[in-house]
Amino acid sequence: MENSSSHATLIENVLMDRKQERPCSLLVYQRKGALLDSVVILGGQKAHGQFNDGVFAYIIQENLWMKLSDMPYRAAALSATSAGRYIYISGGTTEQISGLKTAWRYDMDDNSWTKLPDLPIGLVFHTMVTCGGTVYSVGGSIAPRRYVSNIYRYDERKEVWCLAGKMSIPMDGTAVITKGDRHLYIVTGRCLVKGYISRVGVVDCFDTSTGDVVQCITFPIEFNHRPLLSFQRDNILCVHSHRQGVEINLQKVKASKTTTSVPLLPNNCPLDVSHAICSIGDSKVFVCGGVTTASDVQTKDYTINPNAFLLDQKTGEWKTLAPPPEALDCPACCLAKLPCKILQRI
Repeated sequence: MENSSSHATLIENVLMDRKQERPCSLLVYQRKGALLDSVVILGGQKAHGQFNDGVFAYIIQENLWMKLSDMPYRAAALSATSAGRYIYISGGTTEQISGLKTAWRYDMDDNSWTKLPDLPIGLVFHTMVTCGGTVYSVGGSIAPRRYVSNIYRYDERKEVWCLAGKMSIPMDGTAVITKGDRHLYIVTGRCLVKGYISRVGVVDCFDTSTGDVVQCITFPIEFNHRPLLSFQRDNILCVHSHRQGVEINLQKVKASKTTTSVPLLPNNCPLDVSHAICSIGDSKVFVCGGVTTASDVQTKDYTINPNAFLLDQKTGEWKTLAPPPEALDCPACCLAKLPCKILQRI
């Protein structure tokens, strides 16, 4: 009992030192042993070019940031996903290597890292996702203007990355949403079109059980940035961007334009592959980091966005959140449920 009391006192003192407005609610979580819904940011590149190895968590309900750990390597344009108590990371770029094969698993319970087998190929701007408790890596690029269609699955039992299947088009920067425990919907991505890097309008439904793309739908798009995805109805996939909204009827294989669009970020910038973007529930979208370009498109001046934002898709309004500990370009991002005992590490 004395030890528990000392932990609570320590947490309270630390939170008070950090001048948080509502430390008591975190103490309630701690005493109940609950899990904290969080967005975890990993890696990225700092303003002066240094690559980052920090792992930061944004506690959603508390509007609070804390540092969790340091990654075993520094990289940007890597990817991450969570599965239970673990966060998986892979790939990325550094000063020396443009496409890393490395993969690691972070245990949130005991704050430890485990080296996993390397990816079969070095990747950047690939998309990691968890479906049915299994970790996948979708697409990516192996070098500038060299895209892959490979979808890899991590086999926990055999401890190896396996080729699970292929997309219909080699792409990186894909937007991916899962449906149930079996299907990945891979929606738009960047590839070469007539010698130019462009985002293409395509939806691949990948069946993780068979390893096949069981449905492929193409549709015209008027945007080159990353869209937001949601299933508003069972067979209706919504693809929302700043310039247009598209509803794709998966049953009728038909795409229809809608009037719904995504407002620009509060800094008047569009969503990009350089941002950390994470959907929260059915209608909220978290965004932080990424490049903020100058309003004059003729200039090449840019800075790294130092803020974090939350979009309410129902109202179409952005909210500015507590600022992240560091401004980072191309960090990885994933949702995670953190054990409350991590508060003792602050």
